[in-house]
Amino acid sequence: MIKNIFYSLILILICSQTLFSQQGKIDSSFNALDDGQNGDGFDNTVRTLLLQKDGTLLVGGDYLSLNGAATSYLTRLNPEGSIDESFNTGTGFNGKIYASCLQSDGKIIVGGNFTSYNGISAGRIIRLNEDGSYDATFNTTIGATTGIVYDIAVQPDGEIIIVGSFTKYNNSTVNRVARLLPNGTLDSTFLTGSGSALNITHAKVLSDQKILLTGNFTVFNGVSANRIIRLNANGTFDSTFNSGIGFNDDVNAIALQPDGKMVLGGNFTLFNNTVANRIIRLNEDGTKDESFVTGSGFSKEGVSAIRINKNGDIMVGGSFTGFYNTTEALRLIFLQSDGSIKPNFDIGSGHCFCFSFSFRIRRRRFLVCRRLFYCF
Repeated sequence: MIKNIFYSLILILICSQTLFSQQGKIDSSFNALDDGQNGDGFDNTVRTLLLQKDGTLLVGGDYLSLNGAATSYLTRLNPEGSIDESFNTGTGFNGKIYASCLQSDGKIIVGGNFTSYNGISAGRIIRLNEDGSYDATFNTTIGATTGIVYDIAVQPDGEIIIVGSFTKYNNSTVNRVARLLPNGTLDSTFLTGSGSALNITHAKVLSDQKILLTGNFTVFNGVSANRIIRLNANGTFDSTFNSGIGFNDDVNAIALQPDGKMVLGGNFTLFNNTVANRIIRLNEDGTKDESFVTGSGFSKEGVSAIRINKNGDIMVGGSFTGFYNTTEALRLIFLQSDGSIKPNFDIGSGHCFCFSFSFRIRRRRFLVCRRLFYCF
């Protein structure tokens, strides 16, 4: 008999050398009030997690309730998994949350397909104070007038990169990428030209202030760019990023290493005409990092989330089943920094169905979020 078990958040233990036997086990102290009988976690997809400095966790997505209690699209959880009642969103959002980003001052930037928050107009992006109240110093009353904001990246100078499926911001054509000033107005000095005709799903600000974009686009401002491009700080094409002909399918996830290298995952099977089955690491200049050995990679489906811990170990999640380089892999796998599978990481039989993944790292633990598991 199939039993449907709805989990809200699972803490996957990343333990010390002496506790490797516990890797991959559920931390039952998190969300302890939900025993699987009373309450079913979130009632729909979770898309973004944001761990705050005090250990509380912002959770955004498509959901309308948590454990049967009404809480729509955005909520904050205490460290043990209960709802943080001090985070006051009022009537909340009228649409889904796809992205969240924490500023150095503790303020929270949220993006999605919403057009209002607690009765205030907000064009798919908004900034909140730490307590959940509206930050009126960030004016996005018009904002992105169509589409979705998929990702947000804050520059060291406080300016904000947003990407998605939107085509206009404050009634100016921007075609899926824009840079905002700290007050929410459009930065007209960010010169992306005609931008992208297809979605940009991820943005990363690099240590040299250049900007890495990934998604399902094939051309950016008239330049061939198969699903990855690096921009100069002013938004122009960076020709020194040598990714060749790029990827043959969508890039769904990206994580940066301290040394400038980047791990990417998605539905692709080729990079620059070289086999790369759904995961690859690139050097800082855009070339393939041959020291990251994935063998035959993932045999089917795709990668949708990647996180790297302080030791360089890599957590990978997605819809993939079958094998990772001849080893069975079911939607969640833990790799060492060279691409090999980390030993003694055991999640049992894994999970039989996946809507979405989002990861965050808290101390020695990975926060793994998804909406629905089917267990036999």
